Amino acid sequence: MGDVGLRAAAASGLAVDVGAFVRRADNLIDWVKPPSAPPTAIWRATNVGGATYHGVEGTLSLPAWNGLE
Repeated sequence: MGDVGLRAAAASGLAVDVGAFVRRADNLIDWVKPPSAPPTAIWRATNVGGATYHGVEGTLSLPAWNGLE
């Protein structure tokens, strides 16, 4: 389990944030429904057992323009 991030920013107000994460869970209980279920199907709390989540997140911040942020 962990995460790491990086930020790069310029004096102009432009900034980029990037982060990556990994999470491992055991004895997990989560809300699930079958993949083929219709949109109206009821979500049910279920003992999933174990799961691993990983991903990347990013943000781009632009400088203010004509008073807008």
